[in-house]
Amino acid sequence: MNTLTLREKEKLRRRKQILAAARRVFARKGFHKSTLIEIAREAHLGKATLYWYFANKARLYRAVFEDAIDEQLHTVEKAIEDTPDCRSRLEAIAEGQLKHFARNQYLLRVSGLEAGPPGEEMRRDLKGFMIHKYGLYTELLERIFTSGVENGEIKAIDVGRMAHVFIAVLHSIAWYWHLRAVRPQPEEEARQVCDIIFEGLGNR
Repeated sequence: MNTLTLREKEKLRRRKQILAAARRVFARKGFHKSTLIEIAREAHLGKATLYWYFANKARLYRAVFEDAIDEQLHTVEKAIEDTPDCRSRLEAIAEGQLKHFARNQYLLRVSGLEAGPPGEEMRRDLKGFMIHKYGLYTELLERIFTSGVENGEIKAIDVGRMAHVFIAVLHSIAWYWHLRAVRPQPEEEARQVCDIIFEGLGNR
């Protein structure tokens, strides 16, 4: 088992401190109007210290998204490990993802309301990263839906398409919160999503 040295722990703590500050500043001002000086000030650090961790604002922007998406993937993986059946897993994932969106609504503001980092190379890098992480997410969901089909919990479906639909529904709920300025209710809405998947909308 690997153990971190005090120096490594301090570097990790400082990096998290910078990312948290960047999330707050990007959420308030967007990518283009934010500056590294503002982010350093928000983190209570000198600009030189921030540059030691991130060479420029675009790389910091990428790191903010990478950190958030890794947290989402961890939620999915934990649901697979901790729950025994398809519905329980999907409900745990839906609840975890919606709670994540409720805590991190800055992601919707930053990703949806502006073009993001300038420069074709940086945009390609961010797009490639997002596609890779999205692929990992959908693969995990496909495994859950496949197990549900094999165990007779759900009917035979196109598991790849269903994984995309599931993700799209959760993102749509988060956008609804954001655009309508309503109070998130992750637990209730996760149950509703799974009710629709497993029971449909028919009034029988």
